[in-house]
Amino acid sequence: PATLITEDYKGFVAAGQFMVLTVFGQTCSPDYLCWYLNTPEAKSYFAREARGTAVKIIDKTIVANFEISLPDLKAQKAIVDLSQLANREESLLDSLKEKRKQLIYGYCKQKIT
Repeated sequence: PATLITEDYKGFVAAGQFMVLTVFGQTCSPDYLCWYLNTPEAKSYFAREARGTAVKIIDKTIVANFEISLPDLKAQKAIVDLSQLANREESLLDSLKEKRKQLIYGYCKQKIT
């Protein structure tokens, strides 16, 4: 998956199997690019274009040929914000499910002891 590297990681060195993309200019938000590279369409494209059998390899030309839909910056921010909210919701729901299981287990365990 694509991961956004922030200033917190300044000076890091990426291992050979990783590719670092840098956004220049003001037409694309790095957050949006990261989100877009993790969409099902992007993942499908990279899976289809990857080379190799045991270890899949995506070279720079495959990435360079990938077309990105680029709305204006305001829309990019809205998309990223909505995606982050959806991820947060999913995390909270997972936490709620786990706590519910623990509560039910505790109640059942109390009844049999």
